[in-house]
Amino acid sequence: MRILFWQEPFWPHVGGMAVMAEHLLRAPRDRGHEIAVVTRQDSPELPARVDWHGIPVHRFPFWRVLDDGDPVEIAALRREVAALKTSFAPDVVHLSGLGPSCLFQLQTAPASPAPMLLTLHSHSTLSSAPTSLARQLLESADW
Repeated sequence: MRILFWQEPFWPHVGGMAVMAEHLLRAPRDRGHEIAVVTRQDSPELPARVDWHGIPVHRFPFWRVLDDGDPVEIAALRREVAALKTSFAPDVVHLSGLGPSCLFQLQTAPASPAPMLLTLHSHSTLSSAPTSLARQLLESADW
């Protein structure tokens, strides 16, 4: 199985979600499943692509690009994410937590129409607004 694991706070960040991901990802990798990670690139010093325990990690500047608000940059980043999804061809996308990068998961879903598993780590990120990103993710999740 090919698993695209999508989580904004990821190694080298330290915290509960990063620790959970470390334990969660090793087991399927050790069983022979192929995993790739999508995460945010918080600073230009962090490489865009690195291997972590034999798992490729792809960092994208989601927050910077969205904060800048340049439609050309947003479209370019969307194309990069779509290209990764097309080339990796996941059997499932596991979205671990909610954050601004989830917008790119929703917008690039047609590039590789795999089922989406959504793991929520906190209810405080949810909103009842019908157009909220969290609501769109909940409605588009398969599990």
